[in-house]
Amino acid sequence: MKSKGTILVVDDDLLIRTGLQRILSHQGYEVEQAESAEAAHELLPRRFFDLVITDLQMPGQDGLALLRDIKQRSPHTPVIMLTAHGSMDVVVDALRAGASDFLTKPYKPQEMLTIVAREVTRHRQALPPGMDEALGLQLSADDADAIDQLLLNLRIEINARGVLVIEGNGSVVAAKGAIEDLNISALGALIAGNYAATSGIAALIGEDNAFKLNFHEGEQYSIYSGQIVPGVFLVVIFGQDTRLGAVVYYTKDTLAKLHPIFAQSRGKPPALRVKQVHDMSALAATADVAIADVATADAAPLPPATPLPPNEADDQPVEVFSFEDLLKSGALEPDVLANLETQLSNLWQ
Repeated sequence: MKSKGTILVVDDDLLIRTGLQRILSHQGYEVEQAESAEAAHELLPRRFFDLVITDLQMPGQDGLALLRDIKQRSPHTPVIMLTAHGSMDVVVDALRAGASDFLTKPYKPQEMLTIVAREVTRHRQALPPGMDEALGLQLSADDADAIDQLLLNLRIEINARGVLVIEGNGSVVAAKGAIEDLNISALGALIAGNYAATSGIAALIGEDNAFKLNFHEGEQYSIYSGQIVPGVFLVVIFGQDTRLGAVVYYTKDTLAKLHPIFAQSRGKPPALRVKQVHDMSALAATADVAIADVATADAAPLPPATPLPPNEADDQPVEVFSFEDLLKSGALEPDVLANLETQLSNLWQ
């Protein structure tokens, strides 16, 4: 079944994150988790998201600061804020900063699903044609290095002011040159829209798709752009002292070399690392209760866990235990389970 959309859930509370992921995944969404704004910043450049759901109050950078960063990087990405009762002043600030909506904890699942469906649908409808095909783009470190080198070579060959690989949502995949003063998000959206607009012109002369290369000439700078794969574009910004013939030649050559890198990178699963659970205090973060020491002699042993492939930075296999495994093992004290059950009941009311 085709995914309804990709969602990033950011919350320092494990129960909230897991609850949202289970509900949304059951409805057909692809969901990633981040335990902090800092962790979200690592995920956002690596994958396209239709929606971000973030808590307002978190250790380190809070949700409001994360919202502002997201809107600066990708203004069209909708963000839903999670907040507790009595913090409406902060909610107002978030809405003014660009939040699409907010949910009050404990949220009502049906209300949450209605808001999520509305925002994801709006975002998907606003995407330029082909952007849905570019979802799930994953680049390895070797791929990123190869792209950087190709862009650097292109900039040197034509003495370009800037060379960029951008997505239609404004996300910068890679860049070389002077681009600090550019509105990259708006540029990405306009480039993608331009390719959609040329579909009609191309059809009039017998072309099936939009023109693969577009040129816009200015008084000081000109832009030459090409589509690498649907939703991903190479953009070259150069001055009037650069010969157009050289720009066309070297840009086409670079496009040909970039295409296989991006074509094989689309759809790869994210390279997420799963940390081994050494203590279970995070599972009771909402309940504000202490977890019994699972390493004591009185605690029941954990059930056997299936080892994962060795970590890149460690030859030792990583063992992962599901919450169901922990319940069966008896490692959690009865009073802890009672408190968790109460909190979950409140969450679903």
